[in-house]
Amino acid sequence: ATPFLGAYLHERFGLSYAATGVVLALIGVGSFTYTRAAPRLLATLGEGGLVTVGGIAIAATYLLMGMVPHWGFAALLIAGLGLAFFMLHGTMQVRATEAAPDARTTAVALFASALFLGQAAGALGLGVLIGLFGYTVGFASIAASVLVLTLWLRRHFSRKPAGQPA
Repeated sequence: ATPFLGAYLHERFGLSYAATGVVLALIGVGSFTYTRAAPRLLATLGEGGLVTVGGIAIAATYLLMGMVPHWGFAALLIAGLGLAFFMLHGTMQVRATEAAPDARTTAVALFASALFLGQAAGALGLGVLIGLFGYTVGFASIAASVLVLTLWLRRHFSRKPAGQPA
């Protein structure tokens, strides 16, 4: 859904493209915050907690994004989205490196391929959904999808990675 945030901010709140770009840059601020907080977050939450909190925060962001009354609230959500995205994505990426210890390069390549193919298909599907029903419905569908993914990952992240002792 991230590719649609700029269009949403412009269409819903009438932000100029320059202002929209500044607001979207807050994803980077949230991402940088993650890089600084990752060791503490991992120590406190563990992998399963990072996936759970990150996924729930992403879902909440998109659910709320379709309902915010002012672009300032959207800006706060977008900053949090950067943090939450890397809580979820970073944990999945690390686990991908552990999926096949004897073929790490292949495992990471498959992870990257699945990620980018999923983003492309998701953007296409969401574009159609937004075109038919609007941003609120589109963002709500993303929220539901991320929650399903989060629950599935949480169940799988409670297990030890391949090649590690039980």
